[in-house]
Amino acid sequence: MCLTVHYVDSNWKLYSKVLNFCHLEPAHTSSALCEIVLKLLSDWGMQHKVFFVTLDNASSNDRMKDGLKAKLMEKGYLLSSGDYFHVRCTVHTLNLIGKDGLKEIDDCIVKIIESVKYVKGS
Repeated sequence: MCLTVHYVDSNWKLYSKVLNFCHLEPAHTSSALCEIVLKLLSDWGMQHKVFFVTLDNASSNDRMKDGLKAKLMEKGYLLSSGDYFHVRCTVHTLNLIGKDGLKEIDDCIVKIIESVKYVKGS
C-alpha cells in the first residue's frame, strides 16, 4: 500500500509526498485496511487533516472507505460532514474505459495483426 498526501501551500503551489509505502499480508480485508490507514495517518499526525481519499474500484476499498469515514466523522475530523470524502481515481476509471473499448475492437485488431504477419511473411 502506498499512502500519498497532496497539499497546497500558502502560495498555492501543489505538493505530493509519499508518506508510507508498505507491504500488506493477505487477506486485505476492509477492516484491516482501515486500521492500517488510520495508524499511518496518526503516525504522521494527519488524521485531523484529511479532506478526501482517492481509491481504485476494489470492493474492499469501498468498505474500507466507509469504515475510515465513520471513524474520522466520529472524532469530528472531516469537513462538510464528509460529503466530499471519497473521490474515484480518474486514471483507474480511464484505464477501465480503455480496456472495455479495446474489447469491442479486439476481433478487428487480431485480423489486422494477422494480415500484417501474412504480408510480412509472403
